[in-house]
Amino acid sequence: MSIQSDKRHIFISYSRKDKDFATELSEKLKEAGNLVWFDTSDIKPGDPWKERIVSAMENSTCVCFCISDDSIKSQYVKFELELACENNIRIVPLCLSMSASEAGTKLGKKSAVFKCVGALDIVEFRSGKLEVAGLRNIQKAINDDDNLYNITRCIRYDAEKWNGWKNGDKNKYLYDEFLIDLVPEGIRGFGIIKMFIEESEKLERKFREEQRKHFDITNELIKVMRQESQNSIDRKAFYHLILEAAMLIGGAESGIIRLVIEKEGSRYLKCEAEIDVPDDKARLNIPISNNTPRNERGIVGWVAENSKPLRANNVKHPFLQEIYINNNPKTKSLLAVPIKAGKKAIGVINVESYKRDNFTHEHRNLLMQLSRYVTIANAVTIFRVSNNE
Repeated sequence: MSIQSDKRHIFISYSRKDKDFATELSEKLKEAGNLVWFDTSDIKPGDPWKERIVSAMENSTCVCFCISDDSIKSQYVKFELELACENNIRIVPLCLSMSASEAGTKLGKKSAVFKCVGALDIVEFRSGKLEVAGLRNIQKAINDDDNLYNITRCIRYDAEKWNGWKNGDKNKYLYDEFLIDLVPEGIRGFGIIKMFIEESEKLERKFREEQRKHFDITNELIKVMRQESQNSIDRKAFYHLILEAAMLIGGAESGIIRLVIEKEGSRYLKCEAEIDVPDDKARLNIPISNNTPRNERGIVGWVAENSKPLRANNVKHPFLQEIYINNNPKTKSLLAVPIKAGKKAIGVINVESYKRDNFTHEHRNLLMQLSRYVTIANAVTIFRVSNNE
């Protein structure tokens, strides 16, 4: 039996009662060129077995989890799988003498281990024996693109959380337009993920309809204020009040309002108001010119460039890694919305929380409405300056 592989370091997790299957699996994977850690051959008598397992797991790129009635009950297997989850290591489930759905039921869909299992990687061995076709599927799962696997697992986790949420606003777990657009086509039709994406798209359509109505109202307000406003506006104080309201809406720990400045052919975002943002971070002007790398613009720069809101309830989501700049290690979630004049962003309101999953779609909608007051204040000020008031 000849199976081609990329060289991977594979950890085999199994129950002693499935030792024959696990031993044969270890041999075949080694023949295919993989590096395999198998406790019967890699732990010697007298070795501190827990330390050896921890070390082996930290050096592994994949865990082959032999699922059986015995392994599900095993405390040793539980310990190994919890280690895999903690170290963000791919788990390829091998269902022995049972179907994938039976394995899911027995594991318990709310368990941390179940959520770490790759949605597209399940391999069945209903006969309990290692068939050639099954081995090929194992090797394919092992060789699959790590990035796609991590994305799939993350989306599935979010979908399961949304589907199982019983208290409060479950829609806060649905994706915004930014995340929806990045979901790979190949996994959009997969069970719970399909339903999750469809519901996310439905909510986004409703949001866009509401934004069109608010846009028309804002334009009318600007016209009225330009015609009738006689009192002076302290822009800085006004922006600070808006930011306080923005932080109250989502219970955020810090926030900042930045406006777009254009100077000598360059565009950048400058701080106009901040609350609990370190001085060195607030003073930093964020370049948003076309030649500025995405990872230097950050999420705030992305929002200003695309004139779209971005709600990140997990700043470590794989979709955000190219644009998220970690200015505060305590930040777990954030919400950034554009301040718009027409279709163009003239600034950004950004609020951050130390809690994951902190911001809802309703928070985003309310923040978008708040941002229009900044647009109005900015428009009135520009109008007065142009008329020498």
